[in-house]
Amino acid sequence: APVDRLRRLFISETRSGTVAVVDTENFKVVDHLAAGKQPVRVALQPDGRFLWVGNNGGDEASSGVTVIDVDEAKVVGFIPTGAGHHEIAFSADSRFAFVTNRQSGTLSVIDVSKRQVLKQIATGPQPLSVGYSPLSQAVYVADGKEGQVSIIDANRHELTRKVALKPGLGPLRIAPNGRFALVLNPREDLVHVLDTASQEAVHEIPVAGEPFQLNFTDTYAYVRSLHSERVSMINL
Repeated sequence: APVDRLRRLFISETRSGTVAVVDTENFKVVDHLAAGKQPVRVALQPDGRFLWVGNNGGDEASSGVTVIDVDEAKVVGFIPTGAGHHEIAFSADSRFAFVTNRQSGTLSVIDVSKRQVLKQIATGPQPLSVGYSPLSQAVYVADGKEGQVSIIDANRHELTRKVALKPGLGPLRIAPNGRFALVLNPREDLVHVLDTASQEAVHEIPVAGEPFQLNFTDTYAYVRSLHSERVSMINL
């Protein structure tokens, strides 16, 4: 029988090609689901219905996303999207999934209900991260090589513009209210801030020690650097 979604923890197991299912009530592994080649990134869509797993397969046929039904704890499909590592974002209504393909240099737009790729959008040679803003209803893809952020209209699935920052971009995340996109740049020791209303870069905030990890509360962004024991706080 279906189990309360809040009681489950899903952990990708890259070498074995599985996803472990943990019951958080007793902290025991209750299942291992076959999840394709090299499962790495896991992401739960906003409505909690499906868990998406990025497969870093060695060829395009095995590189994409595996979809898991959370209620039934079973795999319901695999969607090839393109070569390379994958990061995953969703529209707020869970209608669309957006998957980056690092080696192919593309963003795949996927219809969640049909589990089909609707469009492949070229975003640059090295798409490293992706985020969705419900405020602007746009998708933001950071390219590490070009140092640009591609902005895609999430409803029309069209590239609307590129914002030039600096090469070396890494993780990109959207603030909880959707107003700002923050992009870490470990090479330059910077945090770039984009205003999702104007779709312009509005700040460059120095953060020493190669910033590489980013999280939020409602009022602050927290940035962790690779070569520092300190966590930098940015007032949103």
